[in-house]
This record gives sequence, structure tokens and C-alpha cells, in this order.
Amino acid sequence: MKKSLLKYITLIEILFLAAWSDMKNKKVSNFLILLGIGFGFTFEVHENKLIGVWYFIRNISYPIIILYLLFLMHALGAGDIKLFSVISSFMGIKAVTICILISIFIGGFLSLIKIVKFRKEYKLWEFYYYLKDLLILKKIKPYDLTRNSQNTICFTIPIFLSCLIYLWEVVF
Repeated sequence: MKKSLLKYITLIEILFLAAWSDMKNKKVSNFLILLGIGFGFTFEVHENKLIGVWYFIRNISYPIIILYLLFLMHALGAGDIKLFSVISSFMGIKAVTICILISIFIGGFLSLIKIVKFRKEYKLWEFYYYLKDLLILKKIKPYDLTRNSQNTICFTIPIFLSCLIYLWEVVF
């Protein structure tokens, strides 16, 4: 249990620093991502020896593959996807899948709060037409939303919170 606790504390620290960096600089540091990936690799190989290398590669690739479409639509940033890869390198595919779902729920809730607060700034009909093009006409294009503090959220915060919720329920 000591090794696992160290692993999870390390992950929480990395996610906290990523959220902090995103709030201050609107960017997740690649150095922090590499640090997280390095720790994830170390823990995986230490726990599973040589087969841990395969598990690590599989785990960090999974979020990139399943979230790539959201990246193409500009619905999710590259730093957010890389952060999910860090989580997956520490906890595996099942855990990161649950964290992705929880973070989407939390992010949706935070977005709803922003919509209510700044309702005049949002044009929901634009989102309707975007979804129509995507689902009916099968056109994948970036969701052109001016990125400023009023109409975006730092998605690293829902990612951090989702990991805390998951760890609280599963580990502790």
C-alpha cells in the first residue's frame, strides 16, 4: 500500500500543478507532462517489470486515440489529452476512462454555470448548427469559438477533480 500511496500522491501533485499552470498561463507545461509520463513509466516498470513497458505504451496511447476527434474539433486541448495520458500511465485504461467521463460531467456543469452567468455572450444556435454539420452532414471542422476567459474553462480543473473523485472512491 505504501508504494501505491506514493504513486497516487505523485499523480495528484502533477495534476494540481497542471491545473495551477493552466489557470495562470492558459497552458499546461510540456515539462510537467514529461515529468508525469516519466514517473508513470517508472512506476509501471517497477510494478510489472519488462511487460510494464508494453502496459505503459498501451496506457499512454489510449487517451490520445479516443480523444483525437475532440482535439480536431477544438473541443479539447492537446495539453488536456496529454494530461489524460499521464493519468493513464499511472492508473491504467479503466481508471482513465472513468476519469474522462467524470471530467466531462464536471466540465459540462462548469460550462453551464458560465452560460448562465454570461448568457448574452453565448450563441447557442451556432452550437446547434455545428452539431448538425457534424452529425448529419458528417463534416468534421473546428468549433470556432473565440477563446477568452468568458467562454472557456480550464479543463485541467475538471481533470484534476475527476482524478480526486476516482481515487477517493476506489483507493481510499
